[in-house]
Amino acid sequence: MNRLFSLLFLFLPLLAVSQQTADEHQSKKTIEALQRLSTQYDIQRVAGPDAVVVEKDKKSGIVSLDGRIIQPLRYDWIYRTYGSNLLMLWLDNKACFADCNGNIVIPDEGYDFEEAFGADDAPTFTNGMLSVSRNDKYGIIDTTGRVVIPLKFNGPVYFDTKLSLLFASSYDYETYDSHYAIMNLDGDTLMQPDDYCRTQYEGIIAVKNGGTWNFYDTNKRKALKGKYDNIMMRGRLISVQNKGHWYLVDASGKRYYKNIGKHIDDTVPFYQSESGLIWGFRGDGYGAVDMQGRTIIPFKEEQDIFDETIPDRIVMMADGYMLMVYDRKGTLLGTYESAFYPIEDYYGIEIIPVNKDGKTALLDIRENRLLPFRYEYLYYVDNEHFEARLNDGSVAFIDNKGNIIVKAPFEWIVNIGEGIYKFVIKSLDDPEKEIQYFVDEYGNNTYNGK
Repeated sequence: MNRLFSLLFLFLPLLAVSQQTADEHQSKKTIEALQRLSTQYDIQRVAGPDAVVVEKDKKSGIVSLDGRIIQPLRYDWIYRTYGSNLLMLWLDNKACFADCNGNIVIPDEGYDFEEAFGADDAPTFTNGMLSVSRNDKYGIIDTTGRVVIPLKFNGPVYFDTKLSLLFASSYDYETYDSHYAIMNLDGDTLMQPDDYCRTQYEGIIAVKNGGTWNFYDTNKRKALKGKYDNIMMRGRLISVQNKGHWYLVDASGKRYYKNIGKHIDDTVPFYQSESGLIWGFRGDGYGAVDMQGRTIIPFKEEQDIFDETIPDRIVMMADGYMLMVYDRKGTLLGTYESAFYPIEDYYGIEIIPVNKDGKTALLDIRENRLLPFRYEYLYYVDNEHFEARLNDGSVAFIDNKGNIIVKAPFEWIVNIGEGIYKFVIKSLDDPEKEIQYFVDEYGNNTYNGK
């Protein structure tokens, strides 16, 4: 038996290498097929193993890698969706959905998807559910098109799968008032608060009625003790306000760190982060103290948290474009200036272009690792890749460690899915003509240097 396990552990790395080789081979075949298709179409997105979203004459469709028409080029737009692997095919303000193979899985049912659109104009499924409406009545469908919640509500409906509750809202355009309802899955109304929000605690929500907040246990279907003028959901505990002062409580109303108001201004909201630090204001500045009130992050104006999820450091931002990296004891490790965009535009991104003496580098905030300042500029493509202008004036597509994947005089480059990127180069023979080329995450590319 021990010999069998030894052989298994010996072959596992070989199997992984073999799989990567197969994936790389398939990826190379895909970009070669895309190059052939690019002579007929504008390539929009790789939807799946053998499905490509394309555009021609301002109409979109889906074709296979060998050019077979899967969905005709008659749609106004084809969107990717968040929270599912479906595509939304949009025509004359109506929509249907296709899977990653291009097959229609949700036909046009006359739904209005206005409430479904989220970031980047992409429809967003939440826990596999999508809010839809028809004839001004709202409900929910899933990724198969099955009606999960009947279309009978007057406002958008959100299905919270953890709480097994429905949350509905509507807006009165004459009185400018919002109305809310919390219901069970049968659509029976449990309460109609003035406002509501989820808390950090399982099964507990906060509801507002008559200008006062309190907590409600959705499992026991009962209100908990405690009434508050205002609340803020952030961090480990709940920040609440009464009589002009803020303090920290849990959902039962138990109060924590009663003397913290001696160290920060308790007339403005403060909170305790997952690391245990308490963040708030003192004077005109924002910073953090520990649970004993000792200053860890100095209180400064125009300062805010950028990332506090890194185990051994805290990254702050200030004045729009500055990054300060501290260790957990409050020692300043480095100060950096964002190269192109305000720091807040990089929320959720770990690799950030920074400037120094007219040159640009990549800062990895998780490792506090800085590539050399050797670039004229760096343009973010995704969290792993950048468009770079090198010191010699040439343009390259690089990874987040500075390795050049492809060097070409492209106008722009974009991730089109499945680890494949499209870049566009102006034709030398006809400057008005743009030629599409493709590169994959392994470094294979279709650019011929002409």
